[in-house]
Amino acid sequence: MKVIYHGLPSPIDMGKLACKDGLSYFQFNPSFLALNINVSPFHLKLTDEVQVANAGPFEGLHGVFADSLPDGWGLLLMDRYFRENGIEVSTVSPIDRLAYISDKAMGALSYELGLGVKKHDELVSIDLLASESLKVYNGTVDHVISELAIAGGSPCGARPKVVVGLCDKGNAMTGANLPDGFEHWLVKFPNGASEVDSAEGSIEYAYSLMAKDAGINFPETKLITTKDNRYFACKRFDRADNQRVHMHTFAGLVGTNFRVPDSDYQLLMKVTHRLVTVETKADTRELLLRMIFNVLSGNKDDHTKNFSFIIKDGQWRLSPNYDITFNKGISGQHSMAISGQGKDISFKAIATVADLASIPKKEVAEMLLNISDSLSQWGQLAKSLDVPKGSIKEIEQYIGCAIRCAQPARMEHQGFRP
Repeated sequence: MKVIYHGLPSPIDMGKLACKDGLSYFQFNPSFLALNINVSPFHLKLTDEVQVANAGPFEGLHGVFADSLPDGWGLLLMDRYFRENGIEVSTVSPIDRLAYISDKAMGALSYELGLGVKKHDELVSIDLLASESLKVYNGTVDHVISELAIAGGSPCGARPKVVVGLCDKGNAMTGANLPDGFEHWLVKFPNGASEVDSAEGSIEYAYSLMAKDAGINFPETKLITTKDNRYFACKRFDRADNQRVHMHTFAGLVGTNFRVPDSDYQLLMKVTHRLVTVETKADTRELLLRMIFNVLSGNKDDHTKNFSFIIKDGQWRLSPNYDITFNKGISGQHSMAISGQGKDISFKAIATVADLASIPKKEVAEMLLNISDSLSQWGQLAKSLDVPKGSIKEIEQYIGCAIRCAQPARMEHQGFRP
Protein backbone atom coordinates (compact mmCIF):
# COMPACT_ATOMS: atom_id res chain seq x y z
CA MET A 1 0.00 0.00 0.00
CA LYS A 2 1.00 3.61 -0.47
CA VAL A 3 1.85 5.73 2.56
CA ILE A 4 1.05 9.42 2.04
CA TYR A 5 2.69 12.23 4.05
CA HIS A 6 0.46 15.26 4.74
CA GLY A 7 2.87 17.34 6.83
CA LEU A 8 3.53 19.73 3.92
CA PRO A 9 1.21 22.16 2.11
CA SER A 10 0.56 19.41 -0.46
CA PRO A 11 0.41 15.64 0.21
CA ILE A 12 3.34 13.60 -1.10
CA ASP A 13 3.82 9.89 -1.71
CA MET A 14 6.18 8.88 1.11
CA GLY A 15 6.70 5.27 0.09
CA LYS A 16 5.30 1.75 -0.02
CA LEU A 17 4.49 -0.60 2.84
CA ALA A 18 4.07 -4.36 2.49
CA CYS A 19 3.55 -7.31 4.84
CA LYS A 20 4.89 -10.85 4.60
CA ASP A 21 5.12 -13.63 7.19
CA GLY A 22 4.09 -11.31 10.01
CA LEU A 23 6.67 -8.59 9.27
CA SER A 24 6.25 -5.28 7.47
CA TYR A 25 8.62 -3.89 4.86
CA PHE A 26 8.90 -0.23 3.92
CA GLN A 27 10.64 1.60 1.08
CA PHE A 28 10.84 5.39 0.79
CA ASN A 29 9.85 7.09 -2.45
CA PRO A 30 12.93 8.84 -3.98
CA SER A 31 11.03 12.13 -4.31
CA PHE A 32 10.28 12.07 -0.58
CA LEU A 33 13.90 11.25 0.29
CA ALA A 34 14.94 14.43 -1.53
CA LEU A 35 13.05 16.45 1.11
CA ASN A 36 15.34 15.11 3.88
CA ILE A 37 12.48 14.64 6.35
CA ASN A 38 13.16 11.77 8.72
CA VAL A 39 9.73 10.74 10.04
CA SER A 40 11.20 8.18 12.47
CA PRO A 41 14.87 9.03 13.09
CA PHE A 42 15.74 6.16 15.45
CA HIS A 43 14.37 3.28 13.37
CA LEU A 44 14.04 4.37 9.74
CA LYS A 45 17.04 5.39 7.64
CA LEU A 46 16.75 7.92 4.82
CA THR A 47 17.62 5.39 2.15
CA ASP A 48 15.87 3.87 -0.86
CA GLU A 49 16.61 0.37 0.46
CA VAL A 50 13.76 -1.82 1.74
CA GLN A 51 13.66 -1.68 5.55
CA VAL A 52 12.14 -4.52 7.57
CA ALA A 53 10.52 -3.98 10.96
CA ASN A 54 11.25 -5.97 14.09
CA ALA A 55 8.77 -8.64 15.14
CA GLY A 56 8.08 -6.78 18.39
CA PRO A 57 6.70 -4.83 20.05
CA PHE A 58 4.26 -3.66 17.35
CA GLU A 59 3.18 -6.97 15.79
CA GLY A 60 5.72 -6.66 12.99
CA LEU A 61 5.06 -2.98 12.18
CA HIS A 62 7.56 -0.13 12.23
CA GLY A 63 6.86 2.13 15.22
CA VAL A 64 5.91 5.17 13.15
CA PHE A 65 3.15 3.19 11.39
CA ALA A 66 2.05 1.50 14.61
CA ASP A 67 1.38 5.01 15.93
CA SER A 68 -1.39 5.31 13.32
CA LEU A 69 -3.30 2.42 14.88
CA PRO A 70 -5.64 2.89 17.85
CA ASP A 71 -5.55 1.12 21.19
CA GLY A 72 -8.32 -0.73 23.01
CA TRP A 73 -11.31 1.45 22.11
CA GLY A 74 -10.48 1.97 18.43
CA LEU A 75 -9.53 -1.70 17.98
CA LEU A 76 -12.85 -2.74 19.51
CA LEU A 77 -14.75 -0.67 16.94
CA MET A 78 -12.52 -1.94 14.14
CA ASP A 79 -13.03 -5.60 15.05
CA ARG A 80 -16.78 -5.08 15.21
CA TYR A 81 -16.66 -3.65 11.68
CA PHE A 82 -14.66 -6.61 10.39
CA ARG A 83 -17.05 -9.15 11.93
CA GLU A 84 -20.11 -7.31 10.56
CA ASN A 85 -18.59 -7.56 7.09
CA GLY A 86 -17.77 -11.27 7.34
CA ILE A 87 -14.04 -10.84 7.91
CA GLU A 88 -12.43 -13.20 10.44
CA VAL A 89 -10.46 -10.98 12.84
CA SER A 90 -7.71 -13.59 13.29
CA THR A 91 -6.85 -13.20 9.59
CA VAL A 92 -6.51 -9.41 9.75
CA SER A 93 -2.91 -8.16 9.54
CA PRO A 94 -1.62 -4.86 10.95
CA ILE A 95 -1.46 -3.55 7.36
CA ASP A 96 -5.12 -4.48 6.88
CA ARG A 97 -5.83 -2.36 9.95
CA LEU A 98 -3.91 0.55 8.43
CA ALA A 99 -6.00 0.16 5.28
CA TYR A 100 -9.09 0.44 7.47
CA ILE A 101 -7.72 3.59 9.14
CA SER A 102 -6.96 5.11 5.71
CA ASP A 103 -6.98 8.92 6.17
CA LYS A 104 -8.40 8.86 9.72
CA ALA A 105 -5.05 8.38 11.51
CA MET A 106 -3.76 10.79 14.09
CA GLY A 107 -0.75 12.73 12.80
CA ALA A 108 0.28 13.36 9.18
CA LEU A 109 0.26 9.87 7.62
CA SER A 110 -2.52 8.28 5.62
CA TYR A 111 -2.85 4.93 3.87
CA GLU A 112 -4.48 4.04 0.57
CA LEU A 113 -8.16 3.29 1.02
CA GLY A 114 -8.82 -0.40 1.51
CA LEU A 115 -11.05 -2.04 4.10
CA GLY A 116 -12.10 1.18 5.77
CA VAL A 117 -15.52 2.71 6.22
CA LYS A 118 -16.46 4.83 3.22
CA LYS A 119 -15.65 8.47 3.78
CA HIS A 120 -18.48 10.92 4.23
CA ASP A 121 -18.92 14.12 6.17
CA GLU A 122 -22.12 14.75 8.06
CA LEU A 123 -23.46 16.49 11.15
CA VAL A 124 -23.89 14.22 14.13
CA SER A 125 -25.08 14.50 17.73
CA ILE A 126 -22.43 14.25 20.46
CA ASP A 127 -25.03 12.62 22.75
CA LEU A 128 -25.77 10.01 20.06
CA LEU A 129 -22.07 9.18 19.71
CA ALA A 130 -21.78 8.97 23.51
CA SER A 131 -24.78 6.68 23.96
CA GLU A 132 -23.73 4.39 21.08
CA SER A 133 -20.17 4.29 22.46
CA LEU A 134 -21.43 3.17 25.87
CA LYS A 135 -23.54 0.42 24.26
CA VAL A 136 -20.53 -0.87 22.33
CA TYR A 137 -18.22 -0.55 25.33
CA ASN A 138 -20.61 -2.55 27.53
CA GLY A 139 -21.28 -5.14 24.82
CA THR A 140 -25.02 -4.51 24.62
CA VAL A 141 -25.02 -4.04 20.82
CA ASP A 142 -23.26 -5.77 17.95
CA HIS A 143 -23.78 -3.13 15.28
CA VAL A 144 -21.59 -0.02 15.13
CA ILE A 145 -23.30 2.94 13.48
CA SER A 146 -21.28 4.45 10.61
CA GLU A 147 -20.87 7.82 12.36
CA LEU A 148 -19.15 6.12 15.30
CA ALA A 149 -17.06 3.86 13.05
CA ILE A 150 -15.70 6.96 11.29
CA ALA A 151 -15.24 9.21 14.34
CA GLY A 152 -14.10 6.60 16.85
CA GLY A 153 -11.74 4.40 14.86
CA SER A 154 -8.45 6.23 15.30
CA PRO A 155 -8.12 7.71 18.83
CA CYS A 156 -5.78 6.04 21.30
CA GLY A 157 -6.57 4.75 24.78
CA ALA A 158 -9.15 2.37 26.23
CA ARG A 159 -11.78 4.97 27.15
CA PRO A 160 -14.58 5.65 24.59
CA LYS A 161 -13.80 8.74 22.51
CA VAL A 162 -14.23 10.26 19.08
CA VAL A 163 -12.45 12.76 16.83
CA VAL A 164 -14.89 15.22 15.33
CA GLY A 165 -15.18 18.75 14.06
CA LEU A 166 -16.84 21.21 16.43
CA CYS A 167 -18.20 24.69 15.78
CA ASP A 168 -19.43 27.56 17.94
CA LYS A 169 -23.06 26.53 17.42
CA GLY A 170 -22.40 23.22 19.19
CA ASN A 171 -22.73 21.03 16.11
CA ALA A 172 -20.35 18.11 15.51
CA MET A 173 -19.20 16.75 12.16
CA THR A 174 -17.39 13.59 11.11
CA GLY A 175 -14.78 13.53 8.38
CA ALA A 176 -11.11 14.29 7.76
CA ASN A 177 -11.51 17.67 6.03
CA LEU A 178 -13.82 20.09 7.79
CA PRO A 179 -15.73 23.05 6.32
CA ASP A 180 -15.19 26.63 7.46
CA GLY A 181 -16.30 27.25 11.03
CA PHE A 182 -15.37 23.77 12.28
CA GLU A 183 -12.22 22.79 14.20
CA HIS A 184 -10.68 19.39 14.94
CA TRP A 185 -11.34 18.18 18.50
CA LEU A 186 -11.09 14.93 20.47
CA VAL A 187 -14.07 14.24 22.75
CA LYS A 188 -14.05 11.64 25.54
CA PHE A 189 -17.09 9.86 26.93
CA PRO A 190 -17.76 8.30 30.36
CA ASN A 191 -17.28 4.54 30.78
CA GLY A 192 -20.61 4.20 32.59
CA ALA A 193 -23.69 6.00 33.85
CA SER A 194 -22.89 6.25 37.57
CA GLU A 195 -22.20 9.57 39.31
CA VAL A 196 -18.50 8.74 39.52
CA ASP A 197 -18.34 7.70 35.84
CA SER A 198 -20.13 10.87 34.75
CA ALA A 199 -17.55 12.98 36.61
CA GLU A 200 -14.60 11.65 34.54
CA GLY A 201 -14.87 14.50 32.06
CA SER A 202 -15.09 17.15 34.80
CA ILE A 203 -12.01 15.76 36.57
CA GLU A 204 -9.92 15.68 33.39
CA TYR A 205 -11.05 19.21 32.53
CA ALA A 206 -10.02 20.44 35.99
CA TYR A 207 -6.62 18.77 35.56
CA SER A 208 -6.12 20.50 32.20
CA LEU A 209 -6.85 23.87 33.80
CA MET A 210 -4.42 23.23 36.67
CA ALA A 211 -1.74 22.09 34.20
CA LYS A 212 -2.10 25.27 32.18
CA ASP A 213 -1.94 27.35 35.36
CA ALA A 214 1.33 25.55 36.22
CA GLY A 215 2.82 26.76 32.92
CA ILE A 216 2.52 23.46 31.04
CA ASN A 217 1.98 23.62 27.27
CA PHE A 218 -1.54 22.23 26.93
CA PRO A 219 -4.03 22.49 24.03
CA GLU A 220 -7.32 24.32 24.37
CA THR A 221 -9.84 22.27 26.37
CA LYS A 222 -13.49 22.56 27.28
CA LEU A 223 -16.27 20.71 29.04
CA ILE A 224 -19.19 20.05 26.72
CA THR A 225 -22.42 20.07 28.71
CA THR A 226 -25.56 18.61 27.15
CA LYS A 227 -28.92 17.48 28.44
CA ASP A 228 -27.47 13.97 28.87
CA ASN A 229 -23.97 14.43 30.29
CA ARG A 230 -20.66 16.31 30.41
CA TYR A 231 -17.84 15.44 28.03
CA PHE A 232 -14.19 16.45 28.16
CA ALA A 233 -12.94 17.86 24.85
CA CYS A 234 -9.38 18.71 23.78
CA LYS A 235 -8.44 20.58 20.60
CA ARG A 236 -6.19 18.44 18.41
CA PHE A 237 -2.59 19.62 18.10
CA ASP A 238 -1.96 17.30 15.14
CA ARG A 239 -4.24 19.50 13.03
CA ALA A 240 -3.82 23.18 12.08
CA ASP A 241 -7.10 23.95 10.35
CA ASN A 242 -7.10 21.05 7.83
CA GLN A 243 -3.28 20.91 7.63
CA ARG A 244 -1.95 17.76 9.27
CA VAL A 245 1.03 17.72 11.65
CA HIS A 246 3.40 14.75 11.85
CA MET A 247 3.58 13.24 15.34
CA HIS A 248 5.45 10.27 16.79
CA THR A 249 4.84 8.80 20.24
CA PHE A 250 7.75 8.10 22.57
CA ALA A 251 6.73 4.42 22.45
CA GLY A 252 6.80 4.27 18.65
CA LEU A 253 9.97 6.33 18.42
CA VAL A 254 12.14 4.10 20.63
CA GLY A 255 10.26 0.81 20.10
CA THR A 256 8.84 0.12 23.53
CA ASN A 257 5.56 -1.56 24.49
CA PHE A 258 3.51 1.07 26.34
CA ARG A 259 1.48 -1.69 28.02
CA VAL A 260 4.60 -2.85 29.89
CA PRO A 261 6.11 -0.54 32.55
CA ASP A 262 9.67 -0.99 31.28
CA SER A 263 10.70 2.64 30.71
CA ASP A 264 11.46 5.73 32.79
CA TYR A 265 11.59 9.52 32.66
CA GLN A 266 15.37 9.47 32.47
CA LEU A 267 15.24 7.77 29.06
CA LEU A 268 12.49 10.15 27.93
CA MET A 269 14.63 13.11 29.00
CA LYS A 270 17.65 11.74 27.10
CA VAL A 271 15.55 11.15 23.97
CA THR A 272 14.14 14.69 24.17
CA HIS A 273 17.63 16.14 24.53
CA ARG A 274 18.86 14.17 21.51
CA LEU A 275 15.86 14.63 19.21
CA VAL A 276 15.04 18.30 19.86
CA THR A 277 17.85 20.36 18.35
CA VAL A 278 16.18 23.78 18.62
CA GLU A 279 14.69 25.08 21.88
CA THR A 280 16.20 22.04 23.60
CA LYS A 281 16.34 23.73 27.01
CA ALA A 282 12.72 24.85 26.74
CA ASP A 283 11.48 21.35 25.89
CA THR A 284 13.54 19.52 28.55
CA ARG A 285 12.30 22.00 31.15
CA GLU A 286 8.75 21.49 29.90
CA LEU A 287 9.17 17.73 30.24
CA LEU A 288 10.36 18.12 33.83
CA LEU A 289 7.31 20.27 34.60
CA ARG A 290 5.02 17.54 33.26
CA MET A 291 6.79 14.85 35.26
CA ILE A 292 6.46 16.83 38.50
CA PHE A 293 2.81 17.59 37.76
CA ASN A 294 2.12 13.88 37.17
CA VAL A 295 3.87 12.98 40.42
CA LEU A 296 2.06 15.54 42.57
CA SER A 297 -1.37 15.19 40.96
CA GLY A 298 -1.51 11.39 40.87
CA ASN A 299 -1.53 10.95 37.09
CA LYS A 300 0.04 7.47 37.10
CA ASP A 301 -1.13 6.51 33.61
CA ASP A 302 2.00 8.26 32.32
CA HIS A 303 3.04 5.51 29.90
CA THR A 304 5.26 5.82 26.84
CA LYS A 305 2.38 6.47 24.44
CA ASN A 306 1.21 9.47 26.44
CA PHE A 307 4.26 11.49 25.40
CA SER A 308 4.80 12.54 21.80
CA PHE A 309 6.98 14.62 19.52
CA ILE A 310 5.87 16.65 16.50
CA ILE A 311 7.60 18.20 13.52
CA LYS A 312 7.11 21.98 13.76
CA ASP A 313 8.67 24.33 11.22
CA GLY A 314 10.80 21.44 9.99
CA GLN A 315 12.20 20.63 13.46
CA TRP A 316 11.33 18.02 16.08
CA ARG A 317 9.68 19.45 19.21
CA LEU A 318 7.98 17.99 22.28
CA SER A 319 4.25 17.94 21.52
CA PRO A 320 1.71 19.71 23.72
CA ASN A 321 0.63 17.71 26.77
CA TYR A 322 -2.39 15.39 26.74
CA ASP A 323 -4.16 12.61 28.65
CA ILE A 324 -3.63 13.82 32.22
CA THR A 325 -6.10 13.04 34.96
CA PHE A 326 -6.16 11.31 38.32
CA ASN A 327 -5.22 7.66 37.90
CA LYS A 328 -4.21 5.29 40.70
CA GLY A 329 -2.02 3.19 38.42
CA ILE A 330 -1.34 -0.52 38.74
CA SER A 331 -0.59 -1.32 42.40
CA GLY A 332 -0.20 2.41 42.97
CA GLN A 333 2.79 2.65 40.62
CA HIS A 334 3.55 5.18 37.89
CA SER A 335 3.74 3.61 34.42
CA MET A 336 7.18 5.16 33.94
CA ALA A 337 9.64 5.16 36.82
CA ILE A 338 11.24 8.30 38.22
CA SER A 339 14.87 7.42 38.93
CA GLY A 340 13.82 3.89 39.82
CA GLN A 341 10.86 4.95 41.99
CA GLY A 342 7.26 4.13 41.08
CA LYS A 343 5.39 5.65 44.02
CA ASP A 344 6.03 7.91 47.01
CA ILE A 345 8.39 9.83 44.74
CA SER A 346 11.15 11.71 46.56
CA PHE A 347 12.76 15.05 45.78
CA LYS A 348 16.05 13.22 45.20
CA ALA A 349 14.47 11.08 42.46
CA ILE A 350 13.01 14.17 40.77
CA ALA A 351 16.32 16.05 41.02
CA THR A 352 18.17 13.12 39.41
CA VAL A 353 16.02 13.47 36.26
CA ALA A 354 16.50 17.25 36.39
CA ASP A 355 20.28 16.78 36.38
CA LEU A 356 20.02 15.32 32.87
CA ALA A 357 18.64 18.67 31.71
CA SER A 358 21.14 20.66 33.81
CA ILE A 359 18.33 22.11 35.90
CA PRO A 360 19.60 23.00 39.41
CA LYS A 361 17.88 21.77 42.58
CA LYS A 362 16.82 25.29 43.52
CA GLU A 363 14.88 25.63 40.28
CA VAL A 364 13.35 22.17 40.81
CA ALA A 365 12.15 23.30 44.24
CA GLU A 366 10.59 26.39 42.64
CA MET A 367 8.78 24.17 40.15
CA LEU A 368 7.45 22.04 43.00
CA LEU A 369 6.18 25.17 44.76
CA ASN A 370 4.49 26.58 41.65
CA ILE A 371 2.83 23.30 40.72
CA SER A 372 1.71 22.79 44.33
CA ASP A 373 0.06 26.22 44.20
CA SER A 374 -1.71 25.30 40.95
CA LEU A 375 -2.94 22.01 42.44
CA SER A 376 -4.26 23.85 45.50
CA GLN A 377 -7.14 24.94 43.23
CA TRP A 378 -8.39 21.35 42.98
CA GLY A 379 -11.06 21.48 45.69
CA GLN A 380 -12.64 24.72 44.48
CA LEU A 381 -12.47 23.74 40.80
CA ALA A 382 -13.90 20.28 41.40
CA LYS A 383 -16.78 21.66 43.48
CA SER A 384 -17.68 24.15 40.73
CA LEU A 385 -17.71 21.26 38.22
CA ASP A 386 -19.99 19.07 40.38
CA VAL A 387 -17.40 16.36 41.05
CA PRO A 388 -18.72 13.98 43.76
CA LYS A 389 -17.52 14.82 47.27
CA GLY A 390 -15.87 11.42 47.68
CA SER A 391 -13.74 11.94 44.58
CA ILE A 392 -12.81 15.46 45.67
CA LYS A 393 -11.62 14.23 49.05
CA GLU A 394 -9.72 11.23 47.66
CA ILE A 395 -7.78 13.33 45.15
CA GLU A 396 -7.19 16.14 47.66
CA GLN A 397 -5.67 13.68 50.13
CA TYR A 398 -3.49 12.13 47.43
CA ILE A 399 -2.14 15.49 46.30
CA GLY A 400 -1.25 16.45 49.88
CA CYS A 401 0.63 13.19 50.49
CA ALA A 402 2.49 13.38 47.16
CA ILE A 403 3.64 16.94 47.87
CA ARG A 404 4.93 15.96 51.31
CA CYS A 405 6.90 13.03 49.83
CA ALA A 406 8.43 15.18 47.09
CA GLN A 407 9.48 18.21 49.13
CA PRO A 408 13.24 18.77 49.57
CA ALA A 409 14.86 17.52 52.77
CA ARG A 410 16.27 21.00 53.26
CA MET A 411 14.10 23.88 52.15
CA GLU A 412 16.47 25.91 49.99
CA HIS A 413 13.57 27.81 48.47
CA GLN A 414 12.10 30.08 51.12
CA GLY A 415 8.35 29.79 51.33
CA PHE A 416 8.13 26.23 49.99
CA ARG A 417 5.30 24.44 51.73
CA PRO A 418 3.47 21.13 51.37
